[in-house]
Amino acid sequence: MWKILISLSLCVVCLSCSKELDEPLTQRETSYNKAFEDYIGKPNSEQTWGDWTLKVPSSTRGLNNDTTTWTSFKTPNYPSYTETFGVIVTFGGFYDGTNTVSIPKGDYWVMTLYKNEGQYYIEPTSTRHWFYAHSKMSSISFYDQSKKKYEPIVNIDSLVLIESLDEYDGVMPQFAYYNELYSENHFEQRIIEHNGIYYVGFDFYADGFLDNHMTNIHERDYIYNDWIIMVIPADRRDQEKVYDEKRVICEDLSSNLDFDFNDLVYDVAIVDLDGRLKTRITIQAVGTTQPINLCGNEVHHLFNTSMVCINSGGKKGGIKKEPLKLYLDEVYGNIRDISVTVFYDNKIHFLGCQKGSIPQKICVSKDYKWNSEGLGIWLSYPRFKDWVSQPSIDGWMNNCKTELVYQMR
Repeated sequence: MWKILISLSLCVVCLSCSKELDEPLTQRETSYNKAFEDYIGKPNSEQTWGDWTLKVPSSTRGLNNDTTTWTSFKTPNYPSYTETFGVIVTFGGFYDGTNTVSIPKGDYWVMTLYKNEGQYYIEPTSTRHWFYAHSKMSSISFYDQSKKKYEPIVNIDSLVLIESLDEYDGVMPQFAYYNELYSENHFEQRIIEHNGIYYVGFDFYADGFLDNHMTNIHERDYIYNDWIIMVIPADRRDQEKVYDEKRVICEDLSSNLDFDFNDLVYDVAIVDLDGRLKTRITIQAVGTTQPINLCGNEVHHLFNTSMVCINSGGKKGGIKKEPLKLYLDEVYGNIRDISVTVFYDNKIHFLGCQKGSIPQKICVSKDYKWNSEGLGIWLSYPRFKDWVSQPSIDGWMNNCKTELVYQMR
């Protein structure tokens, strides 16, 4: 079981990792850069140290017709035939009371339960024009408070998911039907609840003047069965939906200079958590016995350990811990902006990844296997040196000597 830590304070201290280009290098940084070039080589001026962007969806709220994302939700519990028949009978009765039921804020499955086949007509004409009520109710919409407008529910005759349906605000009803005769939304509706499922019935009418003609479609009968929809609570599965995820490997500026790039290993993902986008950081390994900060938080302290290596193996030994998850409210489309810092020589150093410069952190794929402690990255990945000088080389991570990387058990 992975340890879960929800952290709200992290998002306020995530500063840019970028070191000012005109800021002079310290002696420690100069020594680090020289050793990197001696061991690995000089980087190409076009080397960006990985693709630091994550795919960020525009939103997770509102109407969701994409069934590929429904795996985040459990299959709905449909009512029985007897239950739905009873609901239709209930809506078929006269009701002129106020609407006392409101659907709580949440995620819901929505679909049509019933459409009345009763026929109405418009007069006066030489021949009465008959039509089905629901044929003039072209769509059902739900009210999106964030957009201050009604959003049509497409394909409502099939199962549709509405994520984060807003609660009734006392002004704008949660649902509306579009009245084609008036070219506007109408709100004549009644909501009932039965066994945890909500039902919304609509009463179509259009009596009065329409296009300068008196209509006699039938006056309000207060029978809310012209169109009935089911609103079924959508329960999320016990898992997050991950949109995109990458891994970052770091080398601190200690005097060790082994370039194993395991001093901090963490994954960054854009996830849907409880209907909201968040950045999830999963700390996999800490291969340094010196303080190292992720978004201003000392990582050993987050693991509640002393200054020991964690999940890095090798000659320093260390301990094994389950990966640690952190959640940030801010969504990072460019994960190079998530800061990693160390403190040496009375100075805070941001681990950098500037284009064409010597890196202290590199963005790799999620399945990258990090080095065991003390082994240079080029020993486990023989093509790493080639990639440093030739960024166009693909697949350097695929050529891995598995006996030299850390095995998480």
